[in-house]
Amino acid sequence: MLDNHIHMYYGKSDTPQEFLEKAAAAGITGGNIISLYPAKHGLVESADQRWEHRLEKVLEFTSQAPGFHPLFWIDPTADDFEKQIHTAAEQGIHGFKIICSHYYPHDTLPAVQVMAECQLPVLFHCGILYSKNCAAKYNRPIEFEELLAVKGLRFALAHAGWPWTDEFNAIVGEGRNGFFHSDIYVDITPGTPFVYRREVLKRLYMSGFDDLPNRVLWGTDGSTNNYPSQHVLLDIETDKKILSEIADPANVFDVPGYKAETYADIWKKVSEDNLNAFHKKAE
Repeated sequence: MLDNHIHMYYGKSDTPQEFLEKAAAAGITGGNIISLYPAKHGLVESADQRWEHRLEKVLEFTSQAPGFHPLFWIDPTADDFEKQIHTAAEQGIHGFKIICSHYYPHDTLPAVQVMAECQLPVLFHCGILYSKNCAAKYNRPIEFEELLAVKGLRFALAHAGWPWTDEFNAIVGEGRNGFFHSDIYVDITPGTPFVYRREVLKRLYMSGFDDLPNRVLWGTDGSTNNYPSQHVLLDIETDKKILSEIADPANVFDVPGYKAETYADIWKKVSEDNLNAFHKKAE
């Protein structure tokens, strides 16, 4: 199983070996590890938040964690964003992470165009942002619409856009209708509180969007500092049950054109195959 959404945080961290052991205890053998965040996302007293240092740390960590892809968390509004992207690509980064903490998604267009040229994917936060900044307005799903027009861009929107999940589904549907040249994926990392999760996932999968089962990525929002094995096991149990209900045609909504075979191996797709496809140019 692959965990698409794992953070590195400032402060005391597990060694790569300790992290691998905790991940393995939950059945996780690979995924994405996101670098430490930029200073403009939040200052950390006495920490080295230079982009060069953050890039070095995630590459060093993942070099000792086989199966895990390094993602570089970048501030796309930085004056030297182009240098950061090209340096990261040259040094072996597998993709980028962006959280619109003080800017709108359309402000990232110059940077994501460069990322698309480098053929590297981008993972965006999408939905409510729990931070000291009032940043929710930057992360509503509708604000990401302009990204759909970036030719060659391969990107994922995380957290199912909660609480704007219907708006999120509409953007996913627009991205899959064939009018645009970008390649959109869906990251269902919570996000969604437990009480909403079954309904959110059913609405997503049952919307009938083209090739949707092959576009969904699974993650935990866990951390290399102390990977939460027991919590991850509970998440797996919950999501496997929900997805099995969606895959079983006896229990799904009556959707015109629904084909049960489309949802065959749904768990394998969401927890393994789709992330491999997301990183198809980073192999």
